[in-house]
Amino acid sequence: MGTGRGGIELAGQYEWGGQNSNGTWGFTKNRPNWPSTIHQLMAANHVTIFFQGHDHIWVRQQVDGVTYQTLPEPADLFYALYNADAYLSGDVFPNTGYTRVTVSPAAVRVDYIRTWLPKDEGSGKVNGSVAFSYSIP
Repeated sequence: MGTGRGGIELAGQYEWGGQNSNGTWGFTKNRPNWPSTIHQLMAANHVTIFFQGHDHIWVRQQVDGVTYQTLPEPADLFYALYNADAYLSGDVFPNTGYTRVTVSPAAVRVDYIRTWLPKDEGSGKVNGSVAFSYSIP
């Protein structure tokens, strides 16, 4: 999203939502030829999921009918929960793993698949296990 860490915590700022970092309205001045913010455009057009990376954490959040899905670092040797303090709500999971998206006529299903090195597998730590799932009709 360009500035800082977080999902919906930043969706109201800059070209995403129009607010400056101090809470004042800056969209019209900074983007005078844009008809609406990016978030307003996604919500008005019934965007279901926005995928973003770079925060090295798996988080699902929702605002105005849009799911903000932050993706993990797939090969973190420490299985860390980086940047969790940037997310004030949502379903939050640490590294390491990947996101599987399955699209059907009935729904979009999103699964967070955890990956573990063989030496780190054990109770509750099974390579390829589904840590979290959700569907959007």
